[in-house]
Order: sequence, then C-alpha cells, then structure tokens
Amino acid sequence: MSISKPRNPLRYVYVLKETWTRCWKVGFAVNVSERILELQQGNPRMLCLHTASDQMQYRDALALESYMHELLSKYRQPYGEWFKCHASVIDAAVVEAGIPMKNRKLGDPAFQVQLGRETRMLSCNPDALVFGGSCNT
Repeated sequence: MSISKPRNPLRYVYVLKETWTRCWKVGFAVNVSERILELQQGNPRMLCLHTASDQMQYRDALALESYMHELLSKYRQPYGEWFKCHASVIDAAVVEAGIPMKNRKLGDPAFQVQLGRETRMLSCNPDALVFGGSCNT
C-alpha cells in the first residue's frame, strides 16, 4: 500500500540567513528542513532558519511571501529571492508581515534535519546546533 501525499499540503513561510553575510532568503515550503538542505547543496556558506510562520494554505503562503518580498524590495539581490540587509530590517519586515518571531520547538519535525544519528535544529539561535555550528547574526 502506498501512502499518498495530501493534495494541498500546508506550507510555512520562512526566513533563512546565510552565515557570515547579511544575505537572507524569504520563501515558502511544505517542509522547511528539506528546503534548507536543497538550498544548502549549492551554497558554500551555512544556512540557518531565522523564523517561520505557522502553517497555512498555499494561496496564503504565496501572498505572505509576496508581501515580504515587497517590504524588502529595495534590498533584493540581482538574482533570485535573496535580500542583503541588516537583521533589524528583516525583523521589522517579519513584524510588519505578522510572522511571529519565535523559536520553534525542538520536537517540530518541519524544523529538524536528521544528520547521521543526530537530529539538529535548523535555527539561527546561537545555542542551537546548526550543521555543526551556529549562525553569526
């Protein structure tokens, strides 16, 4: 018996930070940890989760992501959905967009990644393990 995926899974809108830079990515995904791993493969700098919304329908996630992009438009980099600015600018946009600034619980599987035998939290919290280190914000 095969397990089918839901036709319209809920999504998170997330904000990622690239370590040692002021580069940020705003996007949405069903599984944030899988998305981070996808993005990490082509990036020499470590990526970590700054914050994420609660789960929402696709249409709502798309609208929220678009609003965040609009708020950060003057910081957009030439390629893709990356923005270069100070953390305070990101935090102001997150608050304006209504995304709660909260640390995710370690038990939330959408914000964990299995690395060998360890489960690590994908968080910019300096106390959290993030691919072997912490993000410098």
